[in-house]
Amino acid sequence: MNSYCNKTWKEVLELVDNLPTIKEIRKYNRSHNNTYTFSEDEIILFRKKAELFVSTTDLDKLNVIHVTGTKGKGSTCSFVESILRACGFKTGFFSSPHLVDPRERIRINGQQISKEMFTRYFYSTNESIEGAFDGSNKTSFFRVFFLMALRIFVEEKVDVAVIEVGVGGLYDLTNIFRTPKVSGISSLGLDHADKLGDTIEEIAWQKSGIFKMTVRCVPSIDDYDFQGRTVKLGLKGEHQGINASLALQLCRTWLEETHPELFQFTDVRGDPENDNPITVGKKPDKRLVKIKTWEIKRVPPFVVPEVFLQGLRDCFWPGRSQTFKRQSVTYYLDGAHTPRSIRVCIDWFLAAAEKEAKGLKGPVARALLFNTTGQRNAEALLSPLMECNFDVIAFSPNVATDSTSPSESTCHKMAVCIENNAIYEQLQLEKSTPCHDHDKNGNGNVRGFVAFAGQPMNHACHMTSTCCDSSSKGEHNAVFTCVPRALRWVAGSKDTELGGPLGDGPSIPVQIQNAAHIQILVTGSLFLVGKSIEVLNPDLVTKSLEPQE
Repeated sequence: MNSYCNKTWKEVLELVDNLPTIKEIRKYNRSHNNTYTFSEDEIILFRKKAELFVSTTDLDKLNVIHVTGTKGKGSTCSFVESILRACGFKTGFFSSPHLVDPRERIRINGQQISKEMFTRYFYSTNESIEGAFDGSNKTSFFRVFFLMALRIFVEEKVDVAVIEVGVGGLYDLTNIFRTPKVSGISSLGLDHADKLGDTIEEIAWQKSGIFKMTVRCVPSIDDYDFQGRTVKLGLKGEHQGINASLALQLCRTWLEETHPELFQFTDVRGDPENDNPITVGKKPDKRLVKIKTWEIKRVPPFVVPEVFLQGLRDCFWPGRSQTFKRQSVTYYLDGAHTPRSIRVCIDWFLAAAEKEAKGLKGPVARALLFNTTGQRNAEALLSPLMECNFDVIAFSPNVATDSTSPSESTCHKMAVCIENNAIYEQLQLEKSTPCHDHDKNGNGNVRGFVAFAGQPMNHACHMTSTCCDSSSKGEHNAVFTCVPRALRWVAGSKDTELGGPLGDGPSIPVQIQNAAHIQILVTGSLFLVGKSIEVLNPDLVTKSLEPQE
């Protein structure tokens, strides 16, 4: 009998949670003077080890679409998978991170794999991998899941494998394919600077490392010929247009490479200016003063087949510009965590919230649930969010367990929340005048507050073994021990499925009490969005529960 047969799903998840992350492995290796580098040597070694699990011949047969980028790579992959599935192909999709369930990382035909399949492949991969990786090459969470995905895609005989890069591209563990059918890069920005570099040029060089062929730039979504049909994207936000355009081009190229007989694509002649190549930067040669550059030609837009439109329309990607309405609360969920993505998130939230407010009766309050992870600049994210004029703001670590006696680890994570709260208070103090908003009847409602009368909150309780919720004297912002308590506070009693008001935490602000409806934006961290979904409704990761327009 196989070792996993008698394991419960809870036991499987506990073992998954105990897998070390890349960050933990690097810390371990440094403490033991082992070598672990974000380098070509590491990828070459991983490629050799991977052959113990999936042969090079099988990898070459996977018909891979490989996608990287700073923002939008997951959305692009999701569009690609949806389009090709609509075309009748059996799709495999590997992505990261997951929001609630680790099975989200490996999908067949748009659905996360079954618990039975996950357990079977996880145990066989994890047990085999122990002997293949040791010392400085110790296995990691990401390695196990990526090797699992490859084995599943090969053995399930998928027609196409859509692979989302983890971090970067050139030295990412997914960059082991010798002959991907097509590769793509979504929008670039400054993120993971410690690994990829602190300039766009250096980051672009890292991302372009997945290319094995000619490089081209995609056109605007508006340049395509949809033959008069309405274009409706399954993913919300104007920024999804460029991701959809990249997906259209990736699908076209993949089909022309693998099934040229299925579609005859017709190019669209557009503005001649769009035919001019784009000059982009390359990684600086340290021996030179100037940055090398090269030109990228644009690919033409084309007449879009009806089945492609179906794929764009049916696409679903949880935790990104996602809304969920329950009782008198609407949750706006977006895992934006860079200045650029926060800007996009704000534009989406303001437009969607204002549109919803026009159809509501009575006063509407706005609330923010926020957190950051890693070394991200919280002020750069919170500062633009101030223009949303939230009535209340809650800060919480990415913890879904409702507890008034959090662990030492949670208390450590709360230190980040405390710092973020202090940054918010300083930003609030710097505002010289209140921002006024007007409801549909023209009544002036003051949103936001110039400054809090009280001193910054006493953080002493957070540094003890029993961390606790705490608010400033003004009671319009507060730090909580976990996501459930934070959500209960910002929702007041308007969503009874969360539970009643907190009996032992900060009092509910007047704006929340008097509101007929509350709009809550959850952002700053994709992991925070995941924990919020886990608390609200785990089904949000597998299907859209948005109100129909």
